Amino acid sequence: MGNSESKKIAQHPQAKLKKVDIYESSRKGDGEFYMKETSTKAYHLFGNCHFIAIYDGFGHYGGAAAHDASETLIKYFHEHQDSLSEDMKRNEIRDFIQNGIKKVQQKLFQDKIYYKSGTCCIGVLVLENKVFTFNIGNSRAILCTSPAVTGIRYVELSKDHNLSSQSERQRVTAKGAKIHKVKQGGQEYGIERLWLNNEGPGITTTRGLGCWQMSDVLSGEPEIEEYDLHPQDCFLLIGSDGLWDVIGTEEAGNLISNAKKGKEAVENLVREAKSRWSLKLKVEKYLVGDSPLAADKSDDISAVVCYLNFPNAEEMEILERFNFLHENKNARLKDLKESLSK
Repeated sequence: MGNSESKKIAQHPQAKLKKVDIYESSRKGDGEFYMKETSTKAYHLFGNCHFIAIYDGFGHYGGAAAHDASETLIKYFHEHQDSLSEDMKRNEIRDFIQNGIKKVQQKLFQDKIYYKSGTCCIGVLVLENKVFTFNIGNSRAILCTSPAVTGIRYVELSKDHNLSSQSERQRVTAKGAKIHKVKQGGQEYGIERLWLNNEGPGITTTRGLGCWQMSDVLSGEPEIEEYDLHPQDCFLLIGSDGLWDVIGTEEAGNLISNAKKGKEAVENLVREAKSRWSLKLKVEKYLVGDSPLAADKSDDISAVVCYLNFPNAEEMEILERFNFLHENKNARLKDLKESLSK
């Protein structure tokens, strides 16, 4: 598509999102007992409304927490989807998301097995030409956009909630949490982790759902971002921290951009992340994800790509003609009614 054609479509008021094609891929970490598990879900709710989420569990029952969070949130979405519409105000959509997360937190806090276990959650709600992302934890969502003037670039639609964030670091230490690496035999290994009185759970995320042992420290508050889609936007990429720990935003985006559209693109991305984990583990003994007990094991890796399809120039021209004829017909009917009423 040429620059003039792209500009014409981008400026057209009828240039609405036509379709979203969604593909996902996941690879479990090497640990069989202590490693967390991820749950990737994509739902077509109605019309041009899609909900995509990755739940990334941590702790002994992390897989169960991810599953329960997924089931609870989508149940809420289905039960209340009649209230979702393009005409909703932004604060109404934010309230809708917040209420769903509260349902999940209530569910996980009712079960004693989630004392030291929980889950991160990142969700993307595509509602016509609007995108709302909500993040609780260290997963990430990015957007690939390709304006005619600047060319392809990648926009992060979420913020990582981990100890590399100074604001998150200050928040958890103010709540009494301790930050240090895994200690064994008088030595420290790996990356910094979050602890409560040195007894656990030793995680790298600063926000999560469940894990009520750390309810005073581990915030379950989602950070919600919003974005208006335009025809120059190409795809959304959502991934767990197992992806982003070894592949950066721009490189991950390029791997998808340079691949043929489809499931193979996201599968190759996850395969590359897995390969890099294997390479790192050969030289960094205690490089693991969110479980300090799974030494020498790679993290779970999940990714979802959502290709955004807008009408092309030919389709826009047909739509323009249809609208012109429709408007002209209505104008003639109005004139006819006025003449008959005289």
